[in-house]
Amino acid sequence: MDIIPFCLSFLTFEQIESFSLIPTLLVRIGVSALVIFDISLANYTIMIVWAAVTGNLIHDTEWTLVRHYFPGFATSSAEFWRQWHHLFQYIWVDLGFKPVHHVLKKYVTPRVSNRKLVQAAEMALPVMGVFLMSGLMHEYIVAALWHERPGPMTAFFLIQGVATIMSKVLQTTVGQKITVPPMILIALTWAFNVTTAALFMEPVIRNQGYNMVAKQSLLIHSYNLLRSNGVF
Repeated sequence: MDIIPFCLSFLTFEQIESFSLIPTLLVRIGVSALVIFDISLANYTIMIVWAAVTGNLIHDTEWTLVRHYFPGFATSSAEFWRQWHHLFQYIWVDLGFKPVHHVLKKYVTPRVSNRKLVQAAEMALPVMGVFLMSGLMHEYIVAALWHERPGPMTAFFLIQGVATIMSKVLQTTVGQKITVPPMILIALTWAFNVTTAALFMEPVIRNQGYNMVAKQSLLIHSYNLLRSNGVF
């Protein structure tokens, strides 16, 4: 994974913007893979350190990420975000899902006679609340780091929220009648995520946020050392 920030450190935002379709997709896939890898690496590093210090074995009842699949092999948007949000489950549920669900149950749905509409609202709106919360958190980080105007991050997460709801609906309707090979579903999920990733990555790439990671890259430090000694 060190090769990704190493390669990106030689590029400017203007150069990436001028890329054709295939190189642009490769950049998006590379950055997405780097983010997923770094979060997973941090989690497993903490687990290993904890086991080494305490002498206790790692049990999946305490470290539940151990028994969850890697998000990169998700077969739908719903599965991808269920696996991804597992790292932050209690934050999103407590701050995003439960407040919206509580308001709906107490103030809205008792006054609506259409039960199908009530069920749809109770299924969809709390999920959108989670994604809105996630989008606002990312907007705050981007604004704090680079003073960017809000918008792209929230749009990305709201689109993903809609996709999550739609994939659940399709799974319980069309999915009961048609069997699609998992590899096709994985490819479709990747295609959708890579396409919508432009909204998420645009402020990061424009401000060359990957260079924050690149500064910690052993490969880049080695390259700079060799270059300073006249090797390159």
